[in-house]
Amino acid sequence: MTKPLAKRIYGGQSAAERAAQRRQQLLDAGLQIIGHNGYQSARITDICRAAGVSQRYFYEAFKDSEQLLIDLYQQELEKLAQALTVAFDKPHPDPEDSIRQALVTFLALVHRNRPGARIIFFELHGVSSRTRDVYLAGRRRVREMLVGYLTPLVGNQLSGEEEIEMLAVAL
Repeated sequence: MTKPLAKRIYGGQSAAERAAQRRQQLLDAGLQIIGHNGYQSARITDICRAAGVSQRYFYEAFKDSEQLLIDLYQQELEKLAQALTVAFDKPHPDPEDSIRQALVTFLALVHRNRPGARIIFFELHGVSSRTRDVYLAGRRRVREMLVGYLTPLVGNQLSGEEEIEMLAVAL
């Protein structure tokens, strides 16, 4: 008796593992193509070719190219959030050192990952109302995270929540 296709092991991987691997290949290719050429210039065929998969697998992983863009944005934003968390979690005797380290971490990440930075800061603009909403939600998430870190560091030096919010947005 043969195993159902969905449970068949091929190359030592289950169907779900292969699908996850193809999806990551598409994300990696999308990051490079969209991150270097822009969303408007990116074609699904080019992304699939760079990922080494057929378009069939693209549409198994993503509803459309906009969904790929949104997933890339969320992936890259998560990298940024994790890097900032690590920077703020390192103990520093001086609050300014903590803020300085977070800023250095942010700038280094942007420098090392220019395609990701392009996606985070530019590529969702003007695509659709859906991407606008995702972008604004991501900004809100990072702002709230920064406010959470900044409040105990400098909250007593500022005249209220509004100034902390402005500092978070400035970072």
